[in-house]
Amino acid sequence: MQINVPNDILIPEIRRIIDMGSEVTLMTKGNSMLPYIIGGRDSVRLKKTSFETVQKGDIILAETSGGHFVLHRIIHKGTDRLTLRGDGNIKGSEICRPENIIGIVTKIITSSGQEKTPVKARFWRAIGPFPRRCMLAVYRRTILKLRK
Repeated sequence: MQINVPNDILIPEIRRIIDMGSEVTLMTKGNSMLPYIIGGRDSVRLKKTSFETVQKGDIILAETSGGHFVLHRIIHKGTDRLTLRGDGNIKGSEICRPENIIGIVTKIITSSGQEKTPVKARFWRAIGPFPRRCMLAVYRRTILKLRK
């Protein structure tokens, strides 16, 4: 049984559990992390982390400067902030302060229960927006339709 809980209620509870030292498994939604995480199908396991230990390429759950919660990849680490972007996003990014990091993804869990270690996706991040847009369009029209 799946229960939908608003983020403003769910995320503070996830933060509280992670801060106590436990891991949390969260069902994802949306397409912002395609092709690595499929919303509505894949779940992620999150654990506590810190600004000092996260690296470019890690996937984190964070509150952005706009007050939204995102599960996105770190594309830049500055001295006092992180820049995040979803793998499925062609443009646009979010800013996160160190105190707004909620947890880091340690596993991606598919609908079949297979647990995968997140990849840094260096190739995906290195190719430009146009090739990514084309590859995502093909992925959405073929692979995702086959999996439904």
